[in-house]
Amino acid sequence: MEWNGNGYGTRIGHYGRLGARIGVWSLSLSLDDDDVDDNDHDDDDDDDDDDDGDGDDDDDDDDDDDDDDDDDDDDDDDDDDGSPRPPSVEDDEDGHLVYQSGDILANRYKVLATLGEGTFGKVVKVKDMQMDHVMALKIIKNVEKYREAAKLEINALEKIAAKDPEGHHLCVKMLDWFNYHGHMCIAFEMLGLSVFDFLRDNNYQPYPLEHVRHMGYQLCYAVKFLHDNKLTHTDLKPENILFVDSDYESTYNSKKRKDVRRVKRTDIRLIDFGSATFDHEHHSTIVSTRHYRAPEVILELGWSQPCDVWSIGCILFELYLGITLFQTHDNREHLAMMERILGTIPHRMARKTKTKYFYYGKLDWDDKSSAGRYVRDNCKPLYRYLLSDDDEHRQLFDLIKRMLEYEPSQRIALKDALQHPFFDALPAHQRLTDPRAADTNNNNNNNNNENNNNNYNNNNYNNNPFSTILLPYVFVLAFSLPHFFSNCSTMIIILNLIIIVIIIIIIIIIVIIIIINNNNNNNAKFQTHQDPSL
Repeated sequence: MEWNGNGYGTRIGHYGRLGARIGVWSLSLSLDDDDVDDNDHDDDDDDDDDDDGDGDDDDDDDDDDDDDDDDDDDDDDDDDDGSPRPPSVEDDEDGHLVYQSGDILANRYKVLATLGEGTFGKVVKVKDMQMDHVMALKIIKNVEKYREAAKLEINALEKIAAKDPEGHHLCVKMLDWFNYHGHMCIAFEMLGLSVFDFLRDNNYQPYPLEHVRHMGYQLCYAVKFLHDNKLTHTDLKPENILFVDSDYESTYNSKKRKDVRRVKRTDIRLIDFGSATFDHEHHSTIVSTRHYRAPEVILELGWSQPCDVWSIGCILFELYLGITLFQTHDNREHLAMMERILGTIPHRMARKTKTKYFYYGKLDWDDKSSAGRYVRDNCKPLYRYLLSDDDEHRQLFDLIKRMLEYEPSQRIALKDALQHPFFDALPAHQRLTDPRAADTNNNNNNNNNENNNNNYNNNNYNNNPFSTILLPYVFVLAFSLPHFFSNCSTMIIILNLIIIVIIIIIIIIIVIIIIINNNNNNNAKFQTHQDPSL
């Protein structure tokens, strides 16, 4: 299946809006009502940018057609003189690198096609000429703030790779990075569509529950790994979750009278670490994309890892129903939607916030206004969104409810989320095991085996009748014989020696038989400890 570049997205720009953190820093200086409105416009602007991105992609496609013709001519020229196309070092007015199909970047990466574009730069499909495989190359604008943001992402990706060099924890692999004439470039493994793009291309038909279960499990597993390493992603959303392979099969749905796509593999990877923040780093006031933003972020109460858990709850809802849980671009309306769906915001949070959204501890919101009617008509209590009353559907919503607790301290931790009953039905081959835990278990098993060996040896010594009973008598006999023989005649000595030898032989035979029996019993016990099936 030919890889579709939409997976790297134009809605937000999948492999990351690297300028997100810097843009947020400027917003975090002071946020009054006007600033919030500006922030909402920024969200709208993001959508506008995305639309522009789509348009640019269309134009680029047209240009690519023309370029392909030019490329054919150039390829003919290359065939004539055998020399590769010289790389471009020109930037456009927005700071994007100007390139053409066939250009060689850094004497290694051959440009094949443009996959996506965002405020940060472009994502390009390239071929690594040294390793002879295709990858995605993120080319950052030649703009200082985006360069600095790219360095932050590279730092996060390097630390993730150091902790998880084999990629067991489902975070996208950074294969290389370099500075190309002022453009920070980051090479990633090639992946498929995002779960959002697949949803959109499938006319927003919800994912089957078993797909939601597997994707949700992997998402919790990947983000738990980040949290365990004191890193908060801060921008979890369907656009930043990519299928490893988005190949699908189509089936006709007679009820909906249309073809419905079903992805063949639900293995995913987490991407876009451009705004990921370590615990010790500066925490911007506003983080996360609007629809997945936690209440403590909106209320400027400070945030940490639980804000990621809130985002995951919103994502699970969206995968299950095919719609966004909080479809808004306004802070006050966002809070009103939360209260409509999840109940009243806790008094502590309302009292502690310095924002102007509450009046005497209650949300300052007019239910009778047009905005109020919109929220009332388009939002309903969480459990009324259930598509079925079956236990597994209710289990999913119980998990979502625990992830959408208002108080961050009351929100379920991901280590507990992975043990939630909703994931009990996950097939064994889809379950993941932390290699670090396996190493710890192996060390514990080795220690247990050493202890078992020591216990085995001690038991052999303690259960050996020769060592515990007969050995003391041998010593007594050895010390007493010289004194006994000194007082006896020769004949008596000879007779006694014969008797002693016979007794010793009998004792040795008995001891050997007992030792063999004890060894057999201990070996059986040891094997049983090693293999519980015995």
